[in-house]
Amino acid sequence: MTEVKHNIGPTLMIAIPTLGRPVPLQWALNFKSMSPPINFNCDFNIVMGKEIGYARNALAKAAQERGCKYLFFLGDDVVAPPHTLRQLIYRMENMPNVDVVGGVYCAKADPPAPLVFAGNGIGSYWDWKIGEFFPVTGLGMDCTLIRTSLFEKIPEPWFKTVDDDKFIDGVAAAEAWTEDLWFLKKAADVGAGIFCDASIICEHHDVYSGKKWELPSDSLPMRQKGVFKDKKCLVLGQLLPLADTSYDITRCTQSQEPGADFRLSFDNLPFEEGQFDFTVVSDCILDFERYLSEWKRVTKVGSKIAVSLHPLLNPIGVLATFGGELNGSFLELTKE
Repeated sequence: MTEVKHNIGPTLMIAIPTLGRPVPLQWALNFKSMSPPINFNCDFNIVMGKEIGYARNALAKAAQERGCKYLFFLGDDVVAPPHTLRQLIYRMENMPNVDVVGGVYCAKADPPAPLVFAGNGIGSYWDWKIGEFFPVTGLGMDCTLIRTSLFEKIPEPWFKTVDDDKFIDGVAAAEAWTEDLWFLKKAADVGAGIFCDASIICEHHDVYSGKKWELPSDSLPMRQKGVFKDKKCLVLGQLLPLADTSYDITRCTQSQEPGADFRLSFDNLPFEEGQFDFTVVSDCILDFERYLSEWKRVTKVGSKIAVSLHPLLNPIGVLATFGGELNGSFLELTKE
């Protein structure tokens, strides 16, 4: 009989740097519910009572030595939603340009400000919506997934708290970095892709006072797109003129171009099932079949999905494979 080895080593390390304080009850409940994707071996590692930069370096080194593919940092006071691991790992598995991806939580300050940054020294980045996926220069590290191969490209120490108050030739040359922004600056310097997944919205708790910090209800990320017409159309890509002007249009882009309602990945849409009466994919995507199930999910039964065909695709072959009908350069499908 051949022995079957089920455990071939961890794919994911969940790393918790802590000073040893109690954790909120909600943290424990959400942590218990936060399972990785199916068939993912998982390791846990805790560093207690150490300076945060030292703790993160030790945890990163442990993940590297264990051969983990991913390292997930979770703070002992950050309550992450149960789908966090599955969502962040999905990003990594499907987007090889993503080296660091994290959710959103706020600083313990009033009013709360998200630990999301688009440039160093200019404060929090506010111009995004819940559900978007976009590049950043900095994130809070306490709900963040890192591709461990990134550590091979960056010299140690990977994490370092810097607070130098000094003068050089009579000129103030003070320098201050938290350990997370220090790491992400070094990651950016070697070309790492750093992204925020704003479908992961966390709470930041103080276990002693019972207070929690979260996005203010009147902040820009919490705003909802206004809907002024009875029918809703989803446009994925460039905005095209529609013959029927009775649709309220929501436009999404996979780039950072201005004017779009959402920046995201077309295979992971932050919309309800059957939310749209018409879906138009104006971007030409060669492997569009990989996205098709998600486009169908957000489209109402009986409604059309119009897909702009990539020039390298044979329209006749596509028609034979997926059915529907051709309308110029578009394949039109009806959700059944």
